[in-house]
Amino acid sequence: SLPKNIQEEVDELMEIFPDCDPNYLYDKLEEHTNDKERLKNIAMELFEYKNYPKLKDTLDERKRQAKHNQIQHLQFEMESFLVRFPDPMGTFLKADKEMTPSYKDHAMQQLRREYRQLKKSYITKVLETHNYHYHLSKKEIEQDIVNITANSRKLRKQPLSEEECQLPREPDEFFYYEKLFSENEEEIKRYLHDKKQVYELRLQEARDNGELMECQCCFDEECLFEDMAACPEGHLFCKTCIRRSSEVVIGEGKTDFKCLNGSCSEKFSLAILQHVLPTNVFSIVLKKMQEEEIKMADIPDLVSCPFCSFATIMPDQNDKVFKCLNPDCLKESCRLCKEPNHVPLRCDEVEKQGETDMRTYIEARLTEAMIRRCHRCQKAFVKEFGCNKMTCTCGASSCYVCRAEDIDYNHFGDSNCNEGDMNKLHREEMLQAATEARDKYLQDHPEAAEINLKYDPLQHIQEFQGLQEGGDDGQDEEYDEEDDEDY
Repeated sequence: SLPKNIQEEVDELMEIFPDCDPNYLYDKLEEHTNDKERLKNIAMELFEYKNYPKLKDTLDERKRQAKHNQIQHLQFEMESFLVRFPDPMGTFLKADKEMTPSYKDHAMQQLRREYRQLKKSYITKVLETHNYHYHLSKKEIEQDIVNITANSRKLRKQPLSEEECQLPREPDEFFYYEKLFSENEEEIKRYLHDKKQVYELRLQEARDNGELMECQCCFDEECLFEDMAACPEGHLFCKTCIRRSSEVVIGEGKTDFKCLNGSCSEKFSLAILQHVLPTNVFSIVLKKMQEEEIKMADIPDLVSCPFCSFATIMPDQNDKVFKCLNPDCLKESCRLCKEPNHVPLRCDEVEKQGETDMRTYIEARLTEAMIRRCHRCQKAFVKEFGCNKMTCTCGASSCYVCRAEDIDYNHFGDSNCNEGDMNKLHREEMLQAATEARDKYLQDHPEAAEINLKYDPLQHIQEFQGLQEGGDDGQDEEYDEEDDEDY
């Protein structure tokens, strides 16, 4: 174990920097063994630079490595494979699914690895034919390879080396499962065929003996007892109906799995749900139920993280900062307003997410309003002073005021484009853009109608440096042929 004084100092630093990797803190303390003020100095350094390694990043990397090893060393086990892929033929023998770039890289490299004498162009063509599905492409190559002659243009002069056909560093989970399927396809087909035959025999036997049951939801009259499940009141339904209804409930974010009989108030048990739902879905249901139970328990001083499901008891009402201890989160938030930690600002001084979205939307429109773009080469520019006839480096000309294209100086003779006060012009454009942007944002986000921006661009346009009335010295009141603005 760590020396007591170092462990205590690590704990103290973790109180201040809960998102820091404790191993990093220990190493830092070890580096400053002879420094009597090491705790203070390290804390000051972390406060100043804030570039310390995060605990979440460390844990994520460990998880990534563990997942990496698990995926690359998958072992085939029939029952668990079929739990994950109940319809393996439909999953792996159809080429309609669009595959990810990661999967495609794996499929390419694996086929090059297995058929090192074949040219990449040939393998690519086969993959493209099957929408980059590895197993289907491999089956075509297997059928085709017996007809490839020694002088075929599909063959390389030299087989690929080990280095040239390495699989991508970041493993693609679905690819490795498809590789398992490819290696065990015949065994899976036999197993499913035998299982179907046994089921058909049992179904016929039950039919002959009058033992078939009826689902009270879909009214299928040919269900075996093993196909059925019941609520505590004994209402029988086929497992398919229970699974489908449960998936609808989960999709709605609820955990209330009521009996499918409209007049029954009972709910399906966890044992039933575990039996009919996929393992990963059932895990989500359990987690959601636990969260609901904690909320309904009405535990005094219980505070929940606004970013995940973690909750803890905080009896000290003066403690305003909630420090999440969920390794997948580790965020700090305000106990009162549920926003990210904003100490030392008060809650009413902090811009909420909805306000930030609205403000940045308006600010982006303001920027667009000020910037001109060359109609020929799309180069962006903003004019501060000089003539209103703008000439781009590509040779295109335009009017800075009305934005007319390909003009000459005659344009300014009978127009209102002789404006020389750029501050006034920009201010008017920004005010118009801000008003239009606010109206457009509220039209697209009606829920933001009650938002009062703490930092409203509309209110601050007049305060922008250089945009005050009368701030121009009048040096460009008229255009000058000798002072054509070049950009």
